[in-house]
Amino acid sequence: MKLVLSFGEVFVRVQHVRYGYGYLDSKLIKVQARTEVLIDDAVTHRRLYEARADCSCDDQFCKATGRVLAAKRLLQQMPANKQDRRKVFQAVNPQFGGTAK
Repeated sequence: MKLVLSFGEVFVRVQHVRYGYGYLDSKLIKVQARTEVLIDDAVTHRRLYEARADCSCDDQFCKATGRVLAAKRLLQQMPANKQDRRKVFQAVNPQFGGTAK
């Protein structure tokens, strides 16, 4: 998603990655999953910020929880103003306040 922040245009991307799952001897082996939130510069495509939330093998993977945790970690890195933080959080988590414009 493309956003216009106070320091320029950026691309915000959310990735959910699952790995290490399958069946072994008719038993489901454990799954580990990760949610990543990435912010890239729209002009140079250089990575500006990134944060991730890893799910334990023993926990149930929930995309919404991963997005919230990764977004909070990302916002701690951003030296941005409150409006920029709100736009990024709403872009990553549309269930909290709709989409950012």
